[in-house]
Amino acid sequence: MKRTFEAILACASYLATSVDAAIVEDGIWTGNDWYQEQFKIGVRNGVPYSDDSNTAHRITAPLSIDGDIIDSYLTKENVIRV
Repeated sequence: MKRTFEAILACASYLATSVDAAIVEDGIWTGNDWYQEQFKIGVRNGVPYSDDSNTAHRITAPLSIDGDIIDSYLTKENVIRV
């Protein structure tokens, strides 16, 4: 039993260090597009979107981007300036 548990931990450690969760434009979700008019949200090629500008803002605001954004933070489209 101890060896089985150690093997599970080893596999979990390997998976945790080798996972890549980036959204790609052309991947396993390509061709499985949908849009829910009631909620104004959909998925196109695995990327969430909306035809409604307010809903689109809520969708894109929490998405991460690659690279350094410290200097350009306030110029991003998903940032609300008050």
